[in-house]
Amino acid sequence: MLDNKEIFKEAQKMQDKMQEIQAEIDKLKITGKSGNGLVEIVINGACNCIEVKIDSSLLVKETDKKVVEELVAAAFNHGVKQLSEQKTKKIQLLSKNISLTSDLKLPF
Repeated sequence: MLDNKEIFKEAQKMQDKMQEIQAEIDKLKITGKSGNGLVEIVINGACNCIEVKIDSSLLVKETDKKVVEELVAAAFNHGVKQLSEQKTKKIQLLSKNISLTSDLKLPF
């Protein structure tokens, strides 16, 4: 059976690893695309938009403003989805490395 000291030691290791993963996530730059790459948005790990690229073919007079707005929104949503997937992978990797023994008695 693990004693309290060992449990706290393992919890501290897990907390340190989570902080490490959060720092990695914060550094991520994910590109969301729409319209076959006509619109690209780069977001960081905090879901902040840091760059928008719009193909010049969308900026001609005949292009409907609503279409461009929809493409920008779709590109952003695509980026957020990719970011979420990256976060999930990193968290799953951490949880695979956590070893809880069967004799560990948790209060819940």
